[in-house]
Parts: sequence; C-alpha cells; structure tokens
Amino acid sequence: GIRELLAVLREAGIKLYVATAKPTAIARQLLEIQDLVDDVDGIFGNNDEANGHSASKAHIVAAVLQTHGLEASECIMVGDRRYDIEAANHHHMASIGVRWGFAPPGELEAAGAGAHAQDPAELAGMLLGPAAEEAIRTQLSSNKKPTNIEGARADALSLLSSTADPASAAAVASARAKAATQQTPYDTIG
Repeated sequence: GIRELLAVLREAGIKLYVATAKPTAIARQLLEIQDLVDDVDGIFGNNDEANGHSASKAHIVAAVLQTHGLEASECIMVGDRRYDIEAANHHHMASIGVRWGFAPPGELEAAGAGAHAQDPAELAGMLLGPAAEEAIRTQLSSNKKPTNIEGARADALSLLSSTADPASAAAVASARAKAATQQTPYDTIG
C-alpha cells in the first residue's frame, strides 16, 4: 500500500519529502526504479558527509526544513529506523515509527517514536483519520495484482510530511494526539 498511501496523502495536500542517509543520487535512483519520484516533493540525502554514508539524519532534516521554509512543529517524520526518530526528536518534530522496515524489535520504541504504524493503511489512518485507512484497505483488497512495495522497501527511505493547508494541519494534529497517548518517552512536541 505505499503507492496508495502516497496518493491519499498527496490528495489531502500533504507535502512529502524523502530524508535518507543515502547519497541523494542513489535515493533518486531507488525511487525511479519504483516509479515513485513524482509522488514526492523533494529528495534529500547525504552528499559529502562521511563519504555519503552518515547514519545521522538531523542535518538532512534541517536541509528539508530550511530549503522549503518549513516549521518542524508542522511536520511529521515517518521512519523505519532509530535514525529517523532521533532526527525528528533533534528538531522537536512529531514522529511515527513504521513497523514494516528494517528496525529490530524495540528499536523504534527505544528511540522515542511518538506513535507506531503496522502498515501503510494504519499510517494513513493516523495522519488522515479512519476513513483514509479503510479506503486504502478496501483498495488493496480489491486489487488483482500486488501494488505494495513494502517488500522492496526502496532501501527504507523515510518520508517527511509538511503541512501546507488545513487538511494537512488536521493530519498533524491527529498524529500528535495519537503520539500523546503512546506509552513511549516521546515528549518533544511543543
């Protein structure tokens, strides 16, 4: 359901940015292979630091925020590894850990993810409400051929979504409300 998730988020007016520790050129190639480049608003990765292989993403998230004039308090980091959550925490940004990626059990909780999603449909529900989750589940169950790319994972690229309109603001508020109810050490949302 990644394609369906991205389509629903875009339809709601949410801006989507990839923030990866991989070199930007490789991230772009991975997204091109999956035919997802047009589904995101920007791709940000390592270019020069640590020969393009730095694990930290704080500077990458900073580049997204600065380049697009975004406020961290109006964004949500969605990621599958602790590096994503740590970057969100560094910038006092809401975060959602996704359980279909590469994190070993307990890693996202230990990093302080504000909420957790089991699959793309649940993530849609967290960001846009139950109707979005149900719509994706219905669409996936009616598809004759597989459309989800979680198995390929595009090398676990992370998405950073930005609020640009009232619908997006509602999505952030929904994720923050969900994050506030989690039993994790998440306390960085101001």
